[in-house]
Amino acid sequence: WISNQRASRLGRENTAYYQKLPKGSYQLQVKATDTNGQWQKPTTLLSITQLPAWYETTWAYFLYATATLLLLYTLLRLYLLRLHHRNRLQLQETMTQAKLDYFTNISHDGASWSATCSEAANASSE
Repeated sequence: WISNQRASRLGRENTAYYQKLPKGSYQLQVKATDTNGQWQKPTTLLSITQLPAWYETTWAYFLYATATLLLLYTLLRLYLLRLHHRNRLQLQETMTQAKLDYFTNISHDGASWSATCSEAANASSE
C-alpha cells in the first residue's frame, strides 16, 4: 500500500508518480478521502501495464541478432577474400620464379650445348 501524503502536503493533490517501474502488469487500488478527511469505502482498481522500452522488445532483440550475424558474416567474408588474394599473389610469385628458373636453365643449357657443338665441329674439321 502506497500513501501519497507527501504530494498532498505540497499541494499537488490527485497526482502520483511511479517512475522507474519495472515492466509488467500491475493493479493500482485508488482510495480517496472526502473533504473531512474520512476514507471513502468504494475503491477503484486500475490495471496498469508497463510496456518494455523499444530497445527491450522482441523486435529489437531480433534486430540485434541480425546485425551481429551480418557483421560476423561480413568480417568472415573480408578475411577469406584477403586470404584468397594473398594466396593468389603467392602462387603468382612462385610461378614467376619457376618460369625464371626454367628459362635461365634453358639458356645456360643451350649455351653449353652450343659450345659443345662448336667444339665438336672444330675437332672434326681438324
